[in-house]
Amino acid sequence: MNIKVDSGSVVLGLLAFLFASNMCRVEAGAGDVERASTYIVHMDKSAMPNVFATHEDWYKSLLYSVKGARGQQIKEIEDSHLYTYDKVLHGFSAKLTQSELDMLEEMPGHVLTVPDPVGTMDTTHSLEFLGLSPDSGLWPASRFGDDVIVAILDTGIWPESRSFLDGGMGPVPSRWKGTCENGTAFDPGLCNRKLIGARYFNKGVVAKYGNIDHGSDFDSARDYKGHGSHTSSTVGGNYVDDVDFYGYAPGTARGVAPAGRIAMYKVLWSKGRMGSDVLAGMERAIIDGADVLSLSLGFPSSPYFQDSIALAAFEAIKRGVLVVCSAGNDGPERGYMHNGAPWIFTVGASTIDRDYAALLTLGDGTLINASSFYINTNLTGNSKISQAPLVYQSGDPACKKHLDPGTVGGTVVLCMNESSSLLQVAKSAGALALLSAINTDQLRLLWPEKDFPVVYLKSIERAALVNYASSTANPVVEIQFGMTVLGARPAPAVASFSSRGPYEASPIILKPDVIAPGVNILAAWRSNVTGEPNYKMDSGTSMSCPHVAGLSALVKAVHRDWSPAAIRSALMTTSYTVDNSNKPIVDIGYRGNPATPLDMGAGHVDPEKAIDPGLVYDLTAMDYVNFLCTLNYTTQQIQIIAHTTVSCPKGVDFGSDALNYPSFTAILKKNAAVSSSVTFKRTLTNVEEEASYYEAVVEAPKGIKVQVYPSVLEFKEKFQKLNFTLTVEAEGGTSVGDEDVRYGYLSWIDKKGHVVKSPLVALLR
Repeated sequence: MNIKVDSGSVVLGLLAFLFASNMCRVEAGAGDVERASTYIVHMDKSAMPNVFATHEDWYKSLLYSVKGARGQQIKEIEDSHLYTYDKVLHGFSAKLTQSELDMLEEMPGHVLTVPDPVGTMDTTHSLEFLGLSPDSGLWPASRFGDDVIVAILDTGIWPESRSFLDGGMGPVPSRWKGTCENGTAFDPGLCNRKLIGARYFNKGVVAKYGNIDHGSDFDSARDYKGHGSHTSSTVGGNYVDDVDFYGYAPGTARGVAPAGRIAMYKVLWSKGRMGSDVLAGMERAIIDGADVLSLSLGFPSSPYFQDSIALAAFEAIKRGVLVVCSAGNDGPERGYMHNGAPWIFTVGASTIDRDYAALLTLGDGTLINASSFYINTNLTGNSKISQAPLVYQSGDPACKKHLDPGTVGGTVVLCMNESSSLLQVAKSAGALALLSAINTDQLRLLWPEKDFPVVYLKSIERAALVNYASSTANPVVEIQFGMTVLGARPAPAVASFSSRGPYEASPIILKPDVIAPGVNILAAWRSNVTGEPNYKMDSGTSMSCPHVAGLSALVKAVHRDWSPAAIRSALMTTSYTVDNSNKPIVDIGYRGNPATPLDMGAGHVDPEKAIDPGLVYDLTAMDYVNFLCTLNYTTQQIQIIAHTTVSCPKGVDFGSDALNYPSFTAILKKNAAVSSSVTFKRTLTNVEEEASYYEAVVEAPKGIKVQVYPSVLEFKEKFQKLNFTLTVEAEGGTSVGDEDVRYGYLSWIDKKGHVVKSPLVALLR
């Protein structure tokens, strides 16, 4: 929303950036008592009525208005006022309920209300967005991941980072067989009760590319890039106060499993990566006693018997070790992903409800909020452009022609164009900043901009700027960068870069399995490097993978007797598909259209529900062997994967009893003269402590017939297993249109709040 200020008018508006908090909102209904939270209220100082002697008197009068209307006493109203601000901002802080806040936001002079930033505990904010709470649920139930060991296979680790200090941690689990290896700039004494292992594997890289270049890498487990430190601290970093990224996202950093143990297996090198090194690292991690393996890396899709990660992961699940992998960053086109083996937990990337903004103040007092992630590396905090001339070329609104330095030098340029090449053009012409106005309000991903200030404008902001620049003789603008936005909507959304299914090696298994936070995640980086912060923002499925690895470790800590498949099932079937605006999760890569299971798998992980999923789809190593028998592999090829003599059973068919997976993918004939159908056979295991009763609810894909039998499952005891079948049919002689992908859901629902939900995809070919 824009704010127009002139000497004769009343000020109304909103600055759309929110700081972090532990706000808990309770919707008021009949008989409900609203819970108050602390807010910072920004006001337009010039709008104070003349009847007030001070701004504080004015602010308190507003509180009397909104709280007095709800019958509160004078002392209660006085106590709700916390501070009046005059230098760092104009406004005040107060405790308000949601309905009081709604009233206040309609009052003259109100500019912006933000949740109190003191409440922010997670600097990546992704943990808060995931719903993890230190007071209840998965964190305390798992003792914050205490004694669970996660092995990270990556670029190494920077052991001196504060995220890897071991304050408050107990002895290393006695089952641990790992060690810390000596190497270049890495002494074994750098390990501790948090970082309990550090090994490195480079024989494959050395054999292909020659010895490690000590100018660009370390012949040890030390991190040459920062990537491995980032993923490690995301999984299980300890608490670190006062962390930010050039002033953005300030707060306290911690990993998903802050009490968990981490071990680094360096398999990625500045010269390259080799499958042999990855295999060696995974094998050693399994032998050393890791509970979960986290791999933010991958290789091109290949048959499983040629896939290094798939081969080692199969051995891991045989030993009860869960392997979590990134899906890749080759989106948004479908089918370009890696790590799609059904015994791997495959993770795509999504956004969180945090964004970054700049505040534009026009010469006439209009205030405009717009997206920007400009970083002034010479400053540790916010940066500002003061009262600069604003140039808008009405004859060339898209700035497609040459930008004349004589015209735009020393100015802020407004262009109806979002071409990335325009940034360099504006910079070369001597402009101070670029206002990139776009014609659509679709979601976009923001990346840190260090080279040149750029602000992205949506349609309503674009219209206000064009109107001002076109109607004013000497337009000027002031830009305040460095705003952190919390509560941004819609979130989550599937990141455009996140790789999508179907997976080439086995399209009948839906991949990815889930999505998790992977955009602009703040975590530890390599230290003592000129020009780089110790904590850095990074994006990719490399960032979403360690989130799910950490969550898997937490679930493992609570349910030590669960198999890797059961843990994955719990996180998949409790995932959600609706965003924080109560609409279907959208896909940034497809112009903000609703995401499909090929983009997001079962949905976005919901860890608090995963701790008690009700039912799970469990699997054993032999189930995976039976699945391999459906892929037309030779006996020898299957034995390469399974490490055992295999005799494939007769009659195993696609989509039937191939695999007890928590999702369904049916490959059907499009517009065929006769019916095309697939029947799935599945087994559910009751993991509740008592008897339970579930009913099937189907959301059928458009134009597809779905039947479940039986439609009711009644479990009499814990760990009881019951079977059902699901038949998906495209009826003969009925056109289903041109769409190649249709999707729906099967949910098993009880009366205790459990919803065991699985995506159902029909691929029409």
